[in-house]
Amino acid sequence: EQGERAGLARMRVFRPFPAAEMQHLSERAELVVIDRDISVGMGGAVAAEVRAAVEGPVKSYVAGLGGRDVTTRDIVKMYRLAQQGQEGWYSVEVS
Repeated sequence: EQGERAGLARMRVFRPFPAAEMQHLSERAELVVIDRDISVGMGGAVAAEVRAAVEGPVKSYVAGLGGRDVTTRDIVKMYRLAQQGQEGWYSVEVS
């Protein structure tokens, strides 16, 4: 809607890990992973697996912990942060 080219790939299975598909995607675009879990010392579990499967850079965010919703607005914010080269924890302000 805003004139930018962006796509979405959603994993349906974690094991066996779709490494070939991830490699194919990484050849076509920069990957940004949004994890809804945390693996102590490694960040998000899916991001760690994607990084192991592809050769290019992978930006990652952890969001939606504790069952919090991850909205379209949140995804757009993470997309903007990725464009600026920032990654890490994404926290939704709770009022």
